[in-house]
Parts: sequence; structure tokens; C-alpha cells
Amino acid sequence: MPTVFIENGFRFFFYSKDVSERPHIHIENADGEIKLWMDTFTVAKRYGYMRKSDERCAIEIAKRRRQDIMDAWQKLLDTKGML
Repeated sequence: MPTVFIENGFRFFFYSKDVSERPHIHIENADGEIKLWMDTFTVAKRYGYMRKSDERCAIEIAKRRRQDIMDAWQKLLDTKGML
């Protein structure tokens, strides 16, 4: 589970087995986790009980740091030989 970054109590990370899916990021805090599609910024899955206000905050961070996330996604693909 490579961590991309931690910000405002959220950990942004990938599951390395997910590289066959379209680009997304997993975001967790103490209450739960969401899986966020990076092309539409929509929540694909929810795990646990992350508050909606926390979810909105996490999505805003992902939007602001989109390039960092996509660079890390590409690096993950490169290490998996997925080019």
C-alpha cells in the first residue's frame, strides 16, 4: 500500500494490485476510507464511516493535488511494467 502523501489527517495511498483499474486513489482517516476515481472525482467505494464533511475535504485535497497523485500513479505503473 504505497502512501502518496498525508495531509490534514488523511492518508492518500494506492493498493498496488489495483493498477489494472482506471486511475484512482484511496483516502483514509481514523473513521473510514474512500476510493476516489481521479478522472471524475467521484467516490467509487466507501469503507467504514467517514463523515461527509471529511469526505468533501479529502476530495478537495485530491483535486488540488491531482498532479502529485497522477505522477505517483504513473510511477506505480512504471514499477509494475504496465506501460
